[in-house]
Amino acid sequence: MASGWIGGIVLAVAAAASGFEGDGSGHDGSGHDGGLEHDDEAGVRGRSELAALVARCLEQQADPTADELEPQEGAFGLALSAFEARGLRVLATSGPEESRRAARSLGAARALFIELSGSEASYPPGLRTYLLATSEAKDAFLKQHPKLSPETRAALAKLEGSGVPGTADWAFWEGDEEKRLDGALRVAFNWLLRTPGVTLERHAWLHEGLGFYLTHAFTQTYLTWMVPLRPARTLGVAEEVALHAQLGEPGADWLALARGLFAAERKFELEELLHLEPRELRPSDHLRAHALAAYLMEVHRSALGAVLTRVGAGEDPRAVLEESLGFPFAELRARMDSWLERREVLVAKAEGRRSDAELEAQWRALIPAQKKVAVVAFERALEGLDTPQLRWLRALVANAPADPPQVGVLPFFDPKVHAPAQPIARKRLAATDARVKRLVEEVRKAPDARAPVLAFDYDWGQARVVRCGDPAEPEAVFHNALLGLPPRADLARALVLATLDGPEGSKGRRLQAAFSHAYTDRGGSVYPLSLFEMWSTGETIEMPDVDTLGIVHDVLDQWNRWVAPVDGAQHDALYEVIGELFLACRRWRELRMALADLLLAPSMTPRPGYETQVLNLQALWAEHASNPSELAKVLPDSAGFEAFLTELVARCQRDFKYYGQGRRRAALLRQDGVALRIALGVALDEAAVWRAEEPPATER
Repeated sequence: MASGWIGGIVLAVAAAASGFEGDGSGHDGSGHDGGLEHDDEAGVRGRSELAALVARCLEQQADPTADELEPQEGAFGLALSAFEARGLRVLATSGPEESRRAARSLGAARALFIELSGSEASYPPGLRTYLLATSEAKDAFLKQHPKLSPETRAALAKLEGSGVPGTADWAFWEGDEEKRLDGALRVAFNWLLRTPGVTLERHAWLHEGLGFYLTHAFTQTYLTWMVPLRPARTLGVAEEVALHAQLGEPGADWLALARGLFAAERKFELEELLHLEPRELRPSDHLRAHALAAYLMEVHRSALGAVLTRVGAGEDPRAVLEESLGFPFAELRARMDSWLERREVLVAKAEGRRSDAELEAQWRALIPAQKKVAVVAFERALEGLDTPQLRWLRALVANAPADPPQVGVLPFFDPKVHAPAQPIARKRLAATDARVKRLVEEVRKAPDARAPVLAFDYDWGQARVVRCGDPAEPEAVFHNALLGLPPRADLARALVLATLDGPEGSKGRRLQAAFSHAYTDRGGSVYPLSLFEMWSTGETIEMPDVDTLGIVHDVLDQWNRWVAPVDGAQHDALYEVIGELFLACRRWRELRMALADLLLAPSMTPRPGYETQVLNLQALWAEHASNPSELAKVLPDSAGFEAFLTELVARCQRDFKYYGQGRRRAALLRQDGVALRIALGVALDEAAVWRAEEPPATER
């Protein structure tokens, strides 16, 4: 990420609608507020009022007026659409809609900040905000701006946006319209915070926490960073590395991620957060600062103006918070921890839905017969939903095989065929065998809680959809629904994999079949784990000649280069060939699995190597209209894998309209998941009142 100066503002750009009747404060005027219950009540009211205030600030903005370009604006030689709104001008190369929307939003941001802070905050006189949609427009702006020296021009060219020193010109030239709006608002709140004296350099916790919170209230995005996140490789602590990745995930709920960070067992000092310099902020510090700002905004909003003014004037932030909130600072951490734990339930209540925790509690209260009723009622409720997710699902499963076969045992390479000189007989080991249990414990990780439970899967060895569980099993249906996945999503995923996999007889198919054989040891024992799974561990494993030669024979059709028993001097060359074939197999398979995971979900089960590719792959789906057959035509073989992903990343970086399609597709699927969970709640209500003497729901 790059940083630069916007009229003295450091800018670095990365990855609930919220207007008021009351003050949203938990303070009762007695010097101490009403405790945790008061926090809850004030928070629910505060969020609702903030949503109304944002809407009101937008509605009360006079329509920005289109205007002719002034001479200094026309000097860039760009086709700019100019709109003016109460002392500010926005000029965009993308057309009038972006200019008008940004001008209205910037005006509303100023109105919101004035009401929240009680200050007379304003933008610099003569503010012009340039939103430049192409690299050519950026180059023209930097080249033609009369106030830029060659040195400054070269420095700004490395950034994603900047202000022109000595002027009231701001410019943002990266991203699609959504990202440019996020950036413009982030810069606006940065500037407005200066009125009470809050700056990034002196008050990183308040500046960053509030800046992100207020921008998100308008855009629902966290795309613009004044302080670049430290590279994951420098963080050291595994949890910080994980948070680093999660902060950039599409639709990430930062306050949910902050849950637990204020717990008593955490080894950090809350007061230290108030004095960290920008370069010292870790991902957990960003989240704690954001949570603290949210707590101020939602629970103690009436105190916000005093906090901003006094902290900005240089007073000790701990003393300011104690006096403004009305309770000892030592109590704040525990209050924050409890508030974050309950916030999901409270937000869901304010939005007229149930939290996941409430749905889980309601599910646990059902008896087995009621859970079966709930599954039937859930599927019936989904019949009335017409979301993109469900339309894609229905189109796919309409062509599903009537009765997919049960997943079978893994085949093994026949020693009589591949190693006739030493045909050691093979014997399958039962899953209960101690050797199998020990190996499974060594190589298999515990299932990820975010992974769906599959009743259908794709058999890579035989290139077919198979059944591996009960699709009507209530616990699995409920688990997947909480993930935002409807029944038969696993069947749709398997069908997608069948489409994205290579044609029968191709080298790609032969690779998948070869590594789908069972792993065996030199004694002839056959384990219920595939060669693909074993090679994926990265561990050194025992490989008998029959398996290595079986792969070479089936994939390369080479029968004479190596013959069993393979001489020890030839092992390195043989294993190098097998390693290259496995890499090709893995690249082929995992790219397609990552794509299949994303057809009906905004994000995937964490898959090593694809953590930063989610939105890029969503953009790929959007480009091909979510049609697996069309997407299959452009997917690379293993030889073209690196070039394909490199070009996809480059395209998403240079074409933010294309990248934005992926972001919007992920957001759409998140909305569909909310609708699905609402339907789940209705089904649980129906099941809760069902009586055992009633006929089953399927017979009604």
